[in-house]
Amino acid sequence: MCKKLWTSSWAKKTQPLDDEIAFETEEDNNLHYELKKLPIKYRTVIHLFYYEDLSIEEISHILKQKPSTVRTQLTRGRRKLKEILKEDYDV
Repeated sequence: MCKKLWTSSWAKKTQPLDDEIAFETEEDNNLHYELKKLPIKYRTVIHLFYYEDLSIEEISHILKQKPSTVRTQLTRGRRKLKEILKEDYDV
């Protein structure tokens, strides 16, 4: 089963998010670095919502989760990101 996953058409059409994304401003670059500190479930919904401009309903369909779960993860992810930014920049 596991070996078949890598040969499936789904695996061939997906790409991992590039860690070396070039941003126009240093602020955007710093924000991307701080986003990488979030747990993957929060990082995923934040990326899809803000960078890919998907609606909550579209994200819930992609992730096969309820829209309320996506909203909760988005809210918690924003809160955790705010805490991370406070820690790093309130020195």
